Amino acid sequence: RRVRGEDHPDVAEGLSDLAWVFREQSELDTAASMLRRSLTIRRKVLGDEHELVAETMLDLGLVYEQMDELDQAESLFRESIELTRRVRHPAGPGLADTMTELCDLLVVRGEYQEAETLQREALSIYRDAYGSGHVKAAHALSNLAAVLRETGRLDEAEALARRALEIRKAKLGSAHPAVAATLGELALIHREKRDFAAAEPLLREAVTI
Repeated sequence: RRVRGEDHPDVAEGLSDLAWVFREQSELDTAASMLRRSLTIRRKVLGDEHELVAETMLDLGLVYEQMDELDQAESLFRESIELTRRVRHPAGPGLADTMTELCDLLVVRGEYQEAETLQREALSIYRDAYGSGHVKAAHALSNLAAVLRETGRLDEAEALARRALEIRKAKLGSAHPAVAATLGELALIHREKRDFAAAEPLLREAVTI
């Protein structure tokens, strides 16, 4: 800071990197403070219409979400999405990442219609960017399956969850926590269908991971 000044872009980058470390250590107030400062610097130096500003909004929103400050998290996710749409053409995986985070938050709040719209768009972006068999596509499929389960579209939810499970086992291995999560989602779908015989082995497999 002494060499480059308090408002240099490198200072903002350093603050963002440090915030990640504090977030991993669950020191969320410190992480949020650093990201707010990073965001202020980036807006001042780069202007409001810059993709690094959008990225910092996403990071800060994730910290607020962990702090259970959901209104602030949602606002930052939405700002990040709107800004990314303006500054990146075509939209890339970064936009899909933010959409997925907002989708997760909306599901918690029971706002399933908007969550579905966002997750379907994110899935399309991931497929265009990485291919249909990528783990990020699997994440989107699993999220979308959960939304469809919550809204009673169980057959489509099951198909999406099975595809997510297939991708995750192929890419991550059968003992990965994401595989366990998808097995659990499939079990919930079968429970909603009252098909307990199908749900039980999925739950047994999940708990062994």
